[in-house]
Amino acid sequence: MGDANSTWQFDGQSYMGFTDYKMGSNEDLNSQFANPLFLSSSPPELYVEPTSPAVNKGNCTPSTCSAATVGTKDQAGFARVQGSAIDIGADEQ
Repeated sequence: MGDANSTWQFDGQSYMGFTDYKMGSNEDLNSQFANPLFLSSSPPELYVEPTSPAVNKGNCTPSTCSAATVGTKDQAGFARVQGSAIDIGADEQ
């Protein structure tokens, strides 16, 4: 379906496309609408590819992330922050 061709509903309003939704609702302004590039969806292998748009796209860097906020390990037990920024999601590349 995709970003531009999808209909978004918020607070009784309809928006055509994710960009219109973000601008019209003033919600999710830092969000993106993209294929996360999971390794496999069947069977579920919800780790992301190194080229995923989620890699290094979180809102903190190794010097600004607080372990109290993001934890020290990801869901697989690896360091939570690696690379230039935290990854979006429970798995860190």
